[in-house]
Amino acid sequence: MKRKLCYVILLMMLMLFTSSCSRYHYYKGKETKYYYTNLLSNEINLNNSYRCSITDTSYYKEKELSSEDLKVIPNFFSSLDEKSFMDRPKDLPKKPLYKIFITISNEKYVINVYSKDLASIYPWDGFYEMDFINMSKVPYSYNLYNICNYMIPRDKN
Repeated sequence: MKRKLCYVILLMMLMLFTSSCSRYHYYKGKETKYYYTNLLSNEINLNNSYRCSITDTSYYKEKELSSEDLKVIPNFFSSLDEKSFMDRPKDLPKKPLYKIFITISNEKYVINVYSKDLASIYPWDGFYEMDFINMSKVPYSYNLYNICNYMIPRDKN
């Protein structure tokens, strides 16, 4: 009798342990180079109320974008194409010149602006590597470096 009870308990434990492994998630990587950019762009298009602030990483000055200046963000996204996205650059600076924080309801995204030609986008709690963007073909008025430099001047020209 004890032996049968032992087998039953052992069998139940085995079934319990093997069934709990069925929820294993395997992350194989980003599907595209513009994964996070697409998420952020869609969030902005669906939700008109969002906050955006710019921080200068050298002096830690911060400015909130006005509703008029916020129009640059969706225009920036609409000016991008698939060729604008790239792999992680080998000469990526350790620290960006500016950080742009975009808050939409409960989601928070970060855009690192490294230069006039390079930016990266990722969510605050992202799992994958950030999206890297070549901004060299983005119009001057939609370039994120230019809006950052306008809000918190760095260049004298």
